[in-house]
Amino acid sequence: MRSLCNVVVALSLVACAPVEVELDGGPPRIHHREPDLSIMAAIPEGGFSMGHPVEAPGAYGQAWKENELPAHDVALPAFFIDLDEVSVARYAEFLTEEGGEIHRHPLMPIVLDGDRYLPQAGSESNPIALVSWFDAVTFCAWTGARLPTEAEWERAARGADGQTYPWGEDAPTCERAVFNTGSTLCAARPDPIGTHPAGDSPDGCRDMAGNVAEWVADSYEGFGRGSCWPGATAGQRDPLCATDGQQRGSRGGAYINGANLAASAARES
Repeated sequence: MRSLCNVVVALSLVACAPVEVELDGGPPRIHHREPDLSIMAAIPEGGFSMGHPVEAPGAYGQAWKENELPAHDVALPAFFIDLDEVSVARYAEFLTEEGGEIHRHPLMPIVLDGDRYLPQAGSESNPIALVSWFDAVTFCAWTGARLPTEAEWERAARGADGQTYPWGEDAPTCERAVFNTGSTLCAARPDPIGTHPAGDSPDGCRDMAGNVAEWVADSYEGFGRGSCWPGATAGQRDPLCATDGQQRGSRGGAYINGANLAASAARES
């Protein structure tokens, strides 16, 4: 879930997550309903290797991985996470039932018709963008869930085996993800959700690379070893960086970002 509002125009809410794990000191949750588990992936309990396995930056021109180091084992309880990015139609429903004008960015393809918010024609299945972290927290609470932690998001994206991309080890292509190839954009704007099944994760989560980025619950504490990023100490269980920092974590990259942010270990703030 995400959104740096008008600073980053391609960020969206995606992946509301675990309904079974309470986060100490995490964002508030308003349980208006039971979460719809039929639209979520069930991620089993277990461990995985989080972060990037390379211990030093590569040569000039190679991806800089410092904020993904060190790679470390993390253990997570079972949880659920949305299979898809949040659609414009679903976000419009949230605005009507609870969100209201305070959670609508004026450039969202959503209009107010009387007392209802409606998606603009043709945008219903597109992923919502221009969503702030606070909008995302409120949206997830409305669904009966919460934002995923960075560790949960990364586990859902790369699988238990810790593969580099949701689909495996092969480099990104426009068939698998919507991103910036370096010479062109795969698409001039985010594609409708779920239209690139070749890029699905091992657990069936869609569009976790490119298209729009996702907010996570954690604060983002900067670069390098020793920073507070989830599970910086090997062997941690259910890690969470504090949620009261000035920056928030974002995952997955967007249609305007390069292939380096399509990797499942890639981190932004």
